[in-house]
Amino acid sequence: MTLKVLQIINAFYPCSSYGGPVPVAYNISKQLVDHGHEVTIYTSNLFDEKNVIREKESVIDGIKVNYFNNISNKLAWRKHLYISIKGWLWLIKNINKFDILHLHEYRTLNNVIVLILTRIFKKPYIITTHGFIVIAMKSFKKKKIYDLLFGNILKKSNFVHVLTDEEYKDALDFGINKTKIVKIPNGVTIHKDIQRVNFKDKFNIKNDYIFFLGRINRVKGIDLLIQGFAKSEIGNTDLVIAGPDENYLHELKTIVKRQRIEHKVHFIGSIYGDEKIAAFNECKILALTSRFEGMPIVVLEACSFKKPVVITDKCNINDIERYNCGIIIQFDEKELIEALNKLINDTNDYLIKSENAYKLVKEKYTWDSIVQQVEKLYKKSLGKKV
Repeated sequence: MTLKVLQIINAFYPCSSYGGPVPVAYNISKQLVDHGHEVTIYTSNLFDEKNVIREKESVIDGIKVNYFNNISNKLAWRKHLYISIKGWLWLIKNINKFDILHLHEYRTLNNVIVLILTRIFKKPYIITTHGFIVIAMKSFKKKKIYDLLFGNILKKSNFVHVLTDEEYKDALDFGINKTKIVKIPNGVTIHKDIQRVNFKDKFNIKNDYIFFLGRINRVKGIDLLIQGFAKSEIGNTDLVIAGPDENYLHELKTIVKRQRIEHKVHFIGSIYGDEKIAAFNECKILALTSRFEGMPIVVLEACSFKKPVVITDKCNINDIERYNCGIIIQFDEKELIEALNKLINDTNDYLIKSENAYKLVKEKYTWDSIVQQVEKLYKKSLGKKV
């Protein structure tokens, strides 16, 4: 049975700076296309704070993508206010062409419009919350008001797709019927590409390095990572920090200068494609010391390259310890220092964790097996037997 699926997300490729929801939506969509379904993406034309995607329509690996202008690119980038009158009119005109809608993230204006339209046109939808049910870090009052006004986006959905056990508990606490909550983790693509870039040469890195990849934002805990790195005893090992700045880079550079480690810390901006593959291939370990996460794909990506990881318990991937492929810490400097010292200095343990990392993603986190579970949700939402 071929399904016509509309995925709704604030940003999409070639915008890679938006974060984890983009590769998740892409990989789900690509696998659905490979399984014979028709997939369309509704998204904005955001590329970054200053640039937009010029195409109105595109086809990416068989996925039809429709890009719509935001009334303000800066509002979209800085405040996550994605407002597109033309896009909403397109939804009204085209919603009946699709069997099911798949929403990504929770507190968005697009989802408010979709909630209204699904009630009018009686269309089923599921929502992948990407870790955003719980109110964390900032804008508490605004998010609480949104919940009071539009919490039915979750409660009226056919299914709420959560990523982790912690997020499952958050959904229950929110008041969502447990029969609607389904836990399906993120997946990862195992790259078999030949490395085309010498990463160290390109970015003038002389030593082995610890790798961070993600948004340069306080929530990612990069301040803790720098401070722990500065005090660790790991010899000639550098720290590479890659990702788009969200008005936090200056503060991090101040910390680096205060610790007098400018020669060992490399801020390289955003990397994609061949550069990203090379960065994973050549790094020693990945470190993600976040204050809050949903389920970060970057951790699984590192494992797919046989790289052990150091992560905080806020990353919600307990399999890292179950499979012995890294170290999970509290958000604590002393624990971080001990973990870095252990992974970098203990060669035998490092090699064991490297092999276990690859074993983990092969056994539990391939996209094909995960999308089969998503297909079942679609069919159940449409009242089909699975």
